[in-house]
This record gives sequence, structure tokens and C-alpha cells, in this order.
Amino acid sequence: MRLEMRAVAGLAVAVPLLVVSVSCCKLCLPQTIGDVVSGEPNGSALVKVLVTLKDDAERNCTAQVDPPRVIVFRGSAIRWRVVNSCSRPSSSFLQFTRPTPPQAKDGDAEAPRPWDYRFCTGQIANLYAEKDERNVLFCEVPETVVPGLYKYGLDGAAKKDPEIEVRKGGGK
Repeated sequence: MRLEMRAVAGLAVAVPLLVVSVSCCKLCLPQTIGDVVSGEPNGSALVKVLVTLKDDAERNCTAQVDPPRVIVFRGSAIRWRVVNSCSRPSSSFLQFTRPTPPQAKDGDAEAPRPWDYRFCTGQIANLYAEKDERNVLFCEVPETVVPGLYKYGLDGAAKKDPEIEVRKGGGK
């Protein structure tokens, strides 16, 4: 009987600690929205972005980017997943244009400058319907990018100007 009481008392102490521990871990994780990890508030080594292409009231293909701004480290990977629900896109491709700082400063060696993605072309050449696995683009932010705020564009099937904030990361 004593052994059973000790086991019950041990569970009474362990269960609340476990619940508090799990709750804390959920609060510490990066913001997650469905398939999207934005990297907020401190940046992330892997950022997932969901691009939804859909028809507006006039049946023009429009883009919604979730999240509209991601925060990454130099050397981070970005995975764009495109859900194509447009009935008549203006183009069969979607181009992720070169990230450019909103206001480039001349003469400052440490000023953010436009950069190219690594290990990808920045384009989905043939968009497929809905959640097709071929509508995924995986790119890397170069290690040499000057930390700062950048805008990249979506061009082709739809147009949009989301943001990338690049941080040093990793104590560098």
C-alpha cells in the first residue's frame, strides 16, 4: 500500500512539471502558421514561406505571401511552397527576383546591396495546379550578405513585393 501511495505522490509531482515544461517549449518555438515558419522574432536557419496564387474578383491571378516578411541568418535556407489556385495565370512561371535593399546607399562598403540566391535559379519554370510538390523552390542566403532589410519580388504568374530581413546570426 505504501509503495502505491509513493507512486501516486510521485506522479502528482511529475505531471504538473511535465505540463509546465511542454507549455514553455511551445512558447519558445518560432512562430508557426500552417506550413510557414517566419523566423520571427530572432531569425531562423530554415524559413518556410507559403505563396498562395488565387483569382481575384476580376479573375486576375494574385499572390498572397505568408508571412510577408521573414527573418533569416546569413547562410540560411528559404523554402517557398506555392499553392497555385489560379484559373488563368498570365504566365506559367513564377520568378523570385533578386533581394534589393529599399534604399541602396552609394559609397558605404557596409551598406546592404542586392544579392543573388545560392543553389537555385529563383524561378519555378512550370507552375502546376494546387499543392503539387513541383511547386517548391529551395534557396540559400549567401554568407556574404550584409545584414539588413531587403525586398524581393514575385514576377510572372502574379506580382508581389515581400520582405526578407537578414541578420548576422549564430553570434557572428
